[in-house]
Amino acid sequence: MGLTADCKITMNGRTVTGHAHLEPSELRLTPSPAKKITILFADIQTAEARAGVLKVRHKGGDVALDLGKAAETWALKIRYPRRRTEKLGVKAQVRISLVGINDTMLVEELTGAGAKVAARLGAGPYDMILVRLDSLKDLPRLTGARKRIVSNGMIWALWPKGRKEFREDDIRRFGSTIGLVDVKVMSFSEELSGLKLVIPVSQR
Repeated sequence: MGLTADCKITMNGRTVTGHAHLEPSELRLTPSPAKKITILFADIQTAEARAGVLKVRHKGGDVALDLGKAAETWALKIRYPRRRTEKLGVKAQVRISLVGINDTMLVEELTGAGAKVAARLGAGPYDMILVRLDSLKDLPRLTGARKRIVSNGMIWALWPKGRKEFREDDIRRFGSTIGLVDVKVMSFSEELSGLKLVIPVSQR
């Protein structure tokens, strides 16, 4: 997910080698031997590429990354990020249900993209269902969602990042037992990752 690079990082007049990771809504830097730094797109004022160097001005100061030819690509992704609804595949008139999610901002995003949103799982059918899973005991929620999507619909399983006791592979394995295959992974938010599950073409 996102773009990654090992590069020279300049901050506060000091240049060190380190690692840079660009996600859809944030820039994460690990300038060796310092701790990881996260810069939200919302806090970035300017992002420009010059002579292979990405220069980012944000609320906390200025950062320069020596990325070579990739600098312009990174700058464009920061200046023109894809909306979350685009990554989810939301289109006008799409019927969406939310399971285990209480997020008014998300609902506003989805309806703003033209979707018809149900705050809880009804009889359906739905074109897309977003399901939050926080542990193994939540996995059966996918079974109910599987029964209520149209044959060519999709389920987005959302789970907390950084949990060793509950991982993407747990969701993938459970999905395979109820007739779902995973086709895409995304960073849904700072807190959650997303796994797209669909019914195999042979079973539609």
